[in-house]
Amino acid sequence: MAEWAEPLTGTLRQTVIWLAALLLAHPSVADPAQSGAKEQMPLTAALQMQAQCARQAGSLVREMGGTGERRVGPTVTFTDFQSHYNTSLKKCFVLIQTTWTAGEGSGNRLVDLLEAYERRDYAQYTSWPTRADPVNCELMPSLNEKTFCHSEDEFMAFVAQYME
Repeated sequence: MAEWAEPLTGTLRQTVIWLAALLLAHPSVADPAQSGAKEQMPLTAALQMQAQCARQAGSLVREMGGTGERRVGPTVTFTDFQSHYNTSLKKCFVLIQTTWTAGEGSGNRLVDLLEAYERRDYAQYTSWPTRADPVNCELMPSLNEKTFCHSEDEFMAFVAQYME
Protein backbone atom coordinates (compact mmCIF):
# COMPACT_ATOMS: atom_id res chain seq x y z
CA MET A 1 0.00 0.00 0.00
CA ALA A 2 1.33 3.42 -0.92
CA GLU A 3 2.09 5.88 1.86
CA TRP A 4 1.19 9.56 1.56
CA ALA A 5 4.07 11.99 1.90
CA GLU A 6 1.90 14.14 4.14
CA PRO A 7 -1.54 13.68 5.70
CA LEU A 8 -4.62 14.52 3.64
CA THR A 9 -6.10 17.80 4.76
CA GLY A 10 -8.69 20.33 3.64
CA THR A 11 -10.02 20.20 0.12
CA LEU A 12 -7.89 17.22 -0.95
CA ARG A 13 -9.24 15.15 1.95
CA GLN A 14 -12.81 16.14 1.12
CA THR A 15 -12.27 15.20 -2.53
CA VAL A 16 -10.85 11.77 -1.63
CA ILE A 17 -13.76 11.11 0.76
CA TRP A 18 -16.28 12.25 -1.87
CA LEU A 19 -14.73 10.00 -4.55
CA ALA A 20 -14.66 7.02 -2.19
CA ALA A 21 -18.32 7.55 -1.29
CA LEU A 22 -19.20 7.86 -4.98
CA LEU A 23 -17.41 4.62 -5.81
CA LEU A 24 -19.01 2.75 -2.91
CA ALA A 25 -22.46 4.04 -3.85
CA HIS A 26 -22.13 2.79 -7.43
CA PRO A 27 -24.20 -0.43 -7.77
CA SER A 28 -21.48 -2.41 -9.54
CA VAL A 29 -19.03 -1.63 -6.70
CA ALA A 30 -21.36 -1.82 -3.70
CA ASP A 31 -23.06 -5.11 -4.67
CA PRO A 32 -22.90 -6.35 -8.26
CA ALA A 33 -25.78 -8.78 -7.60
CA GLN A 34 -28.04 -5.86 -6.61
CA SER A 35 -27.32 -3.72 -9.67
CA GLY A 36 -30.78 -4.39 -11.12
CA ALA A 37 -32.07 -6.02 -14.26
CA LYS A 38 -30.10 -3.77 -16.59
CA GLU A 39 -26.53 -4.71 -17.27
CA GLN A 40 -24.31 -2.05 -15.70
CA MET A 41 -21.10 -0.94 -17.36
CA PRO A 42 -18.15 -1.12 -14.94
CA LEU A 43 -17.23 2.33 -13.64
CA THR A 44 -13.75 2.37 -15.21
CA ALA A 45 -15.15 1.38 -18.61
CA ALA A 46 -17.85 4.05 -18.33
CA LEU A 47 -15.23 6.68 -17.50
CA GLN A 48 -13.09 5.58 -20.47
CA MET A 49 -16.11 5.78 -22.79
CA GLN A 50 -16.96 9.23 -21.41
CA ALA A 51 -13.40 10.44 -22.11
CA GLN A 52 -13.49 8.98 -25.63
CA CYS A 53 -16.89 10.60 -26.18
CA ALA A 54 -15.56 13.99 -25.03
CA ARG A 55 -12.70 13.74 -27.56
CA GLN A 56 -15.10 12.79 -30.39
CA ALA A 57 -17.52 15.57 -29.47
CA GLY A 58 -14.68 18.11 -29.41
CA SER A 59 -13.52 16.91 -32.82
CA LEU A 60 -17.04 17.22 -34.24
CA VAL A 61 -17.51 20.72 -32.83
CA ARG A 62 -14.13 21.83 -34.23
CA GLU A 63 -15.17 20.54 -37.67
CA MET A 64 -18.39 22.53 -37.36
CA GLY A 65 -16.54 25.77 -36.62
CA GLY A 66 -15.28 25.42 -33.08
CA THR A 67 -16.17 27.01 -29.78
CA GLY A 68 -15.72 30.43 -28.33
CA GLU A 69 -16.51 33.89 -29.62
CA ARG A 70 -16.30 35.03 -33.23
CA ARG A 71 -17.01 38.43 -34.73
CA VAL A 72 -18.06 39.05 -38.31
CA GLY A 73 -19.00 42.68 -38.82
CA PRO A 74 -21.68 43.59 -36.30
CA THR A 75 -22.53 39.95 -35.57
CA VAL A 76 -20.99 38.22 -32.55
CA THR A 77 -21.36 34.45 -32.26
CA PHE A 78 -20.57 32.36 -29.18
CA THR A 79 -20.59 28.55 -29.28
CA ASP A 80 -20.18 26.08 -26.43
CA PHE A 81 -20.85 22.35 -26.08
CA GLN A 82 -21.34 19.54 -23.61
CA SER A 83 -20.75 15.86 -24.28
CA HIS A 84 -22.18 12.79 -22.58
CA TYR A 85 -21.72 9.05 -23.13
CA ASN A 86 -25.11 7.45 -22.49
CA THR A 87 -24.32 4.01 -21.07
CA SER A 88 -27.88 2.71 -21.58
CA LEU A 89 -27.98 3.62 -25.27
CA LYS A 90 -24.23 3.10 -25.78
CA LYS A 91 -24.05 6.36 -27.71
CA CYS A 92 -22.05 9.57 -27.48
CA PHE A 93 -24.17 12.71 -27.46
CA VAL A 94 -23.12 16.31 -27.86
CA LEU A 95 -25.28 19.31 -27.03
CA ILE A 96 -24.10 22.36 -28.96
CA GLN A 97 -25.37 25.82 -28.00
CA THR A 98 -24.76 28.82 -30.23
CA THR A 99 -25.86 32.36 -29.42
CA TRP A 100 -25.52 35.18 -31.90
CA THR A 101 -26.19 38.87 -31.71
CA ALA A 102 -26.50 41.37 -34.48
CA GLY A 103 -27.21 44.50 -32.51
CA GLU A 104 -28.58 45.64 -29.19
CA GLY A 105 -31.16 43.46 -27.52
CA SER A 106 -30.70 40.48 -29.79
CA GLY A 107 -29.65 37.09 -28.51
CA ASN A 108 -30.75 34.46 -30.98
CA ARG A 109 -30.04 30.89 -29.88
CA LEU A 110 -29.59 27.57 -31.61
CA VAL A 111 -29.32 24.40 -29.52
CA ASP A 112 -28.57 21.14 -31.30
CA LEU A 113 -28.40 17.59 -29.87
CA LEU A 114 -26.36 15.24 -32.04
CA GLU A 115 -24.88 11.77 -31.78
CA ALA A 116 -21.18 12.50 -32.14
CA TYR A 117 -20.15 9.45 -34.18
CA GLU A 118 -23.22 9.07 -36.40
CA ARG A 119 -23.52 12.88 -36.66
CA ARG A 120 -27.26 12.47 -36.55
CA ASP A 121 -29.54 15.17 -35.19
CA TYR A 122 -31.78 14.14 -32.32
CA ALA A 123 -33.17 17.59 -31.52
CA GLN A 124 -32.92 21.22 -32.63
CA TYR A 125 -34.17 24.35 -30.90
CA THR A 126 -34.02 27.91 -32.23
CA SER A 127 -35.26 30.95 -30.37
CA TRP A 128 -35.30 34.68 -30.91
CA PRO A 129 -35.74 37.12 -28.04
CA THR A 130 -38.49 38.93 -29.95
CA ARG A 131 -40.72 35.82 -29.96
CA ALA A 132 -42.35 34.09 -27.00
CA ASP A 133 -42.47 30.73 -28.76
CA PRO A 134 -39.50 28.98 -30.39
CA VAL A 135 -38.75 29.67 -34.04
CA ASN A 136 -37.99 25.96 -34.45
CA CYS A 137 -38.25 23.04 -32.05
CA GLU A 138 -37.81 19.57 -33.52
CA LEU A 139 -37.46 16.26 -31.67
CA MET A 140 -36.14 13.31 -33.69
CA PRO A 141 -35.85 10.15 -31.56
CA SER A 142 -35.46 7.99 -34.68
CA LEU A 143 -34.68 8.52 -38.34
CA ASN A 144 -38.34 8.02 -39.26
CA GLU A 145 -39.88 10.08 -36.47
CA LYS A 146 -40.02 13.84 -36.02
CA THR A 147 -42.26 15.79 -33.70
CA PHE A 148 -42.44 19.49 -33.03
CA CYS A 149 -42.19 20.89 -29.53
CA HIS A 150 -43.57 24.21 -28.34
CA SER A 151 -41.27 25.35 -25.54
CA GLU A 152 -37.71 25.26 -24.30
CA ASP A 153 -38.86 23.21 -21.28
CA GLU A 154 -40.30 20.55 -23.60
CA PHE A 155 -37.08 20.55 -25.63
CA MET A 156 -34.86 20.25 -22.54
CA ALA A 157 -36.99 17.41 -21.11
CA PHE A 158 -36.41 15.49 -24.36
CA VAL A 159 -32.66 16.26 -24.32
CA ALA A 160 -32.37 15.12 -20.69
CA GLN A 161 -33.25 11.56 -21.74
CA TYR A 162 -30.03 11.44 -23.74
CA MET A 163 -27.71 13.59 -21.63
CA GLU A 164 -28.31 11.90 -18.25
